[in-house]
Amino acid sequence: MVNIVEEYIAKVRSRIFKDESKLSIEYVPPKLPHREEQLKRLVSYFINFVENPGSCFPKVIEVGDIGTGKTVCAKKFGQDVTDYAKKVGKPIKYVHVNCYKCRTLFLILQEVASQLQLPVPKRGFSTQELLKIILDLLVDKNLYVIITLDEVDSLLQTPGGEGALYTLVRVTDEYLGREHRIGLILISRDENFIFKLDPSVRSALQHNVIKFPPYTKAQIYDILHDRAEEAFIEGVVRPEILDMIAEISGKDTGGRGDARYAIEILWRAGKIAEVEGTSVILPDHVRKAVKDTLVSISVEELKSLKKHQLLLLLAVVRVLQRKRTEVKVPLSEVEAEYRMLCEEFGEKPRQHTQVWEYVQELKSRGILNATVGSKYSRGRTTLVGIMHEPLGTLEKTILAVLRGGDHG
Repeated sequence: MVNIVEEYIAKVRSRIFKDESKLSIEYVPPKLPHREEQLKRLVSYFINFVENPGSCFPKVIEVGDIGTGKTVCAKKFGQDVTDYAKKVGKPIKYVHVNCYKCRTLFLILQEVASQLQLPVPKRGFSTQELLKIILDLLVDKNLYVIITLDEVDSLLQTPGGEGALYTLVRVTDEYLGREHRIGLILISRDENFIFKLDPSVRSALQHNVIKFPPYTKAQIYDILHDRAEEAFIEGVVRPEILDMIAEISGKDTGGRGDARYAIEILWRAGKIAEVEGTSVILPDHVRKAVKDTLVSISVEELKSLKKHQLLLLLAVVRVLQRKRTEVKVPLSEVEAEYRMLCEEFGEKPRQHTQVWEYVQELKSRGILNATVGSKYSRGRTTLVGIMHEPLGTLEKTILAVLRGGDHG
């Protein structure tokens, strides 16, 4: 009897991935491209706590959308702080708590104790009693800890959440005369997070806010380049593939500026290439990966297009299918294919100006991608591509709409 796992591993084991874990959401890379400034600011806010443990109670807020580097920046800081502390003999630890999983102060404190390996009781104590036990143990063991509350918005959305945050940020008020054993990092997706808090909580947070803006296409390209070098066998991922994913994801090219999403697309594209048995990632692998993570181009949207827009879109699909390794192709080649399709469907081709307007409209609707480049000629030429839909699937749907006559 064939063992499907053994057979799969024998076929694909070393053709695509070198170390798949480097694309994991948990992975903290050795350097953080385009987040050096945020990391330096984080260090600057905590430097006194690190150099002179117990001298202050630093509190910092990181804000930014999903995938803008907040979590990885905090974890990288935590790694570097603990490495430095160990080297110079300072008893500083780092704890990262996800408030989406730990939505009450009691659960947060249990997680802190667990990560620090503190012998605290699992039950039978109130939240305040558990907090005092942990603080006493920090003193007994001469430990200082930097605690990151990731997705702190989840804590604030639960009953008593703001009170829990108040308890943490004012914890030294309850124990006057003691050294400051804790530093706090709060991570939120909401830029206005601090202004929504009660004034008493807001004032205690010191307004130390570090902003994480969405990544641009160029920045995401750099991030993907580093991850691809670590995760894939050499030659599997061409620069054009990284550029394609970066263009889909970059804030300045119509994406969300979400590096986490871009890395997921790269990983999914690699898995698709692995399953299909190719030795490189192709543009259509990226399209299939995007389709797995986004709502694809709907039949209703295609039906809303004019017949010649559908023919032009079909022409783009056909040219890209012939040039499997290309992400985008010259509009001139697409126009030639479009004219042949017009003949096939008994239509009179539109002039270049009208075709160009169709391209712009399809681009504005997010169906087509179009840029100006010089790859295929000495001058500047319009390059068009399709990012969000596998070509075979899109071709079948367009043909069905054209032959059904149910279009704009």
